[in-house]
Amino acid sequence: MNRLIFVIIAGCFCLPGVVERANAQRPRCYSYLSNIEHTPQNDIIWWTRADSVWGTVRSNDLIGLDGIPFLGPYARFITSRQFSLRQGQIPDSLLYRFYGNVAPENFPARISSSVRAAAMPFISDRGGRMMTWIRLVGDAGLRIYQYPLGMIPRESLVWDQGPPLMQSIYIDGQVEIEGTLTGILTIGSSGNMWLIDNVKYSGSNPRTGYFGDETWDEAGAMHMLGLVSERNIIIKNNWRNGKEDGWNTAPNDFNRHSIAINAVLVALGESFTFEQQNDDWDMYQGPTPDERGTVFIKGALFQQRRGWLHRDNHQSTGYKLSLRFDNRLSSWPPPYLSGLFARSLVGSYDRLELTGGTYNVSYVVVRHLTIAADSELILDGPSALTITENLFVNGTAEHPVIFRTLPGIGHLSLVRVGPAGWQSVTSLQHAQFRDGIEFTAITDSLNLNCSTFPASVILEGRIFIDSCRFAGRLDGRSWREFHLSRSILTDGLRLGGRIQDGAIVNNTIVSASYNGVQIEGRDNNLRLVNNIIAFNRRGVYSVAGQDLSLTYNDVFDNWWGDYVDCAPGAGSISADPRFADIDRSDYRLLRGSPCINAGDPTSPPDPDGSRADIGALVFDPTMSVRKYIDDMDFIDDMDIRISPNPFNRTAQIWVKSQRAGLVQAVIYDTRGSEIWHAREWAQNGEVVFRLDKEDLNTAGVYLAQINCGRASRTTKVAFIP
Repeated sequence: MNRLIFVIIAGCFCLPGVVERANAQRPRCYSYLSNIEHTPQNDIIWWTRADSVWGTVRSNDLIGLDGIPFLGPYARFITSRQFSLRQGQIPDSLLYRFYGNVAPENFPARISSSVRAAAMPFISDRGGRMMTWIRLVGDAGLRIYQYPLGMIPRESLVWDQGPPLMQSIYIDGQVEIEGTLTGILTIGSSGNMWLIDNVKYSGSNPRTGYFGDETWDEAGAMHMLGLVSERNIIIKNNWRNGKEDGWNTAPNDFNRHSIAINAVLVALGESFTFEQQNDDWDMYQGPTPDERGTVFIKGALFQQRRGWLHRDNHQSTGYKLSLRFDNRLSSWPPPYLSGLFARSLVGSYDRLELTGGTYNVSYVVVRHLTIAADSELILDGPSALTITENLFVNGTAEHPVIFRTLPGIGHLSLVRVGPAGWQSVTSLQHAQFRDGIEFTAITDSLNLNCSTFPASVILEGRIFIDSCRFAGRLDGRSWREFHLSRSILTDGLRLGGRIQDGAIVNNTIVSASYNGVQIEGRDNNLRLVNNIIAFNRRGVYSVAGQDLSLTYNDVFDNWWGDYVDCAPGAGSISADPRFADIDRSDYRLLRGSPCINAGDPTSPPDPDGSRADIGALVFDPTMSVRKYIDDMDFIDDMDIRISPNPFNRTAQIWVKSQRAGLVQAVIYDTRGSEIWHAREWAQNGEVVFRLDKEDLNTAGVYLAQINCGRASRTTKVAFIP
């Protein structure tokens, strides 16, 4: 297989020949992203020489160029197809700024769900009867009005507040927006979003909306806005936005002929475009020409399908585009929009270094990968990441490296290392795998420290594991060394190969549906010392029937036997270890546990100087169990009951939480698409939602996700008409 080596700069893939480094200290984001560059009638929407771009333009479709736009520093155009030139050609001096036939980019189709889920306020259009009007009034905050759709706007106040800070507002319907923002805010809507005048930050240029000095922090600019529509974002045709040839009628009055926008614009359903384009079928007909001015954007623009901003109608209708990327977005996006600005990794690499921040990873193959602390990898696809030789994950306790998947993808993702050659290394420090991600590593030397794994793990090589947590089965195979210490396993350990030197010391192995420890190889020197092995199908099972060194273990209450084809050694006990709360996965030892100070006397003492305890977690007499339980982030912090289930007309979703707070219920179909949601404040920790057949329409099984504070539960609900 041929491998290409890319540098990742400004969110793009560049020419072969340079070692790759994805660095969070410089912008690695798109100023523009689209899936489609054609109209529904398959007409190309051209970029023209009148446009101006500072940043990276990225599309999954063919990009049409009617002349070359003005390109600011670091500007470039990237397409997953090719470029179509209406006339002339790209000058040789600019070829390095145009990249074709790169791998497709994932358009962020699910981004509105997080905006909607966190919304405060959440405002309804009352069955399509009302238009919502949001006025941003600078240091005075914002005001929200509603008036009957199709009527003249009037001030009927429904919400009034001071400057927002990390806030989300969601309008279930259409919304009009204007004004000056002081604060940090994201506005989402299920219907069209209309821009009826400038939408700017306090302190930006009053004519263009530009601010900062094009540095990574934009000279310390503080305000941030996201505008997310599940349909279109449309520039209203009014006098303030250049109606009826505003550019030529009032060339010196920017407030009369142009619109300045400081925001991240996201048109999920269709396009960012303008109203009344002088089409022959439109009742409105403007003058000839109808040049309305310039659209100044300092931020970023994402749209499903590119919309018209300029037409040939009436000899010339619409706007020029001046697009400048807000460099802060690579590390500080608007609230709940971080997924938009993850650096995207696709394809093959030789050596890749990730130096912090968020990365979208889709079918990546890399020979040597290094990941720095405070990095987050979002895996898109069942085999999103394959490392063929060396992997170094260098997280810390305060800043771990996180691997997770996109919500609702409906399958497990896999991180695979190897098979690799002699002297290949896999080292994980403070790595957190989430969302059912599986991990497989076949390598010469493998070190796992202080890491968590929610699904099955398969390891082969010289294996050293310390202070890890495995929720799925751990399968290990080695012909040399295997060392497992201070770890918690809740689906058992299966060990094969021919181990020359091995030790399983001070682990807690509990609640496995299969066997606690299953030894399949013939091991010359494998010791099991100071382990709790309890409540599994079998405790210790020696498949080959060999003698094992089993000393000072607590092997207790395993269904089909504590020792199968093996026998306990010196110091072993069989007694209830007395965990703090096994139902909540709290495996700390209660005072009076038989495992306290019962380990091998020759083992290193516990931190307090006492004899070693049995198990992974050292007994701490200064920490009360109640406080420990209160500090944990449990997923089972609520009870859910759906009745009747299945249902054919109406069902009630009854939720009881141990804490008061905002309870949110979301229904997903089997494809992961959200089809219903509701929210209610549970003052006493209890709330009931009503689910009607009209909310679902189609018979089938759905997933109901309930969230309250840190607690989250998912269950199934069936609808039978």
